Amino acid sequence: MSDIQTKIGGGVNKLQDSIKSGKQKLQNAQEVSQHRRIVQEASEKRSMEIHKIGEIIYKRNRLEEETDSELHANIAKIKELDIIMYQAQQKIEEFQQQEVEGRVCPECHTSVSEVDKFCGSCGTEIPMPTPTDDKTKECHSCEQEIVATAAFCTCCGTKQS
Repeated sequence: MSDIQTKIGGGVNKLQDSIKSGKQKLQNAQEVSQHRRIVQEASEKRSMEIHKIGEIIYKRNRLEEETDSELHANIAKIKELDIIMYQAQQKIEEFQQQEVEGRVCPECHTSVSEVDKFCGSCGTEIPMPTPTDDKTKECHSCEQEIVATAAFCTCCGTKQS
């Protein structure tokens, strides 16, 4: 009988060792995961701070408060992207304005009269057209048309003189 007890005892010991090993691996995996999360969070915060620094430098260059010849090529690329985004936003506003001028409900596209404040079909509030200032000038930086009285360009943010 002692032979059977020895085999059972050996099997129990192996099982206990296996459980201990599994627990250790699980603890290690949890710690690795925790440290990876710390690295990920720190990396995201770091990226946000670098982004903030970049925004500050970018704004200073655009306002001509600080110039750095190495940054001019990057600033020019950003200006191009600013113009593309600005023009796309202007197109969106034009389409939305056409919808209002045509006096169509923005929700259900039912025709409404010039004096309707709400859609008769769905009850959505109908935006009223806003008056526009026709006096414009060209931005000296990006050459986009802006309101003549603007202190800063609505496209690129450059201070107007």
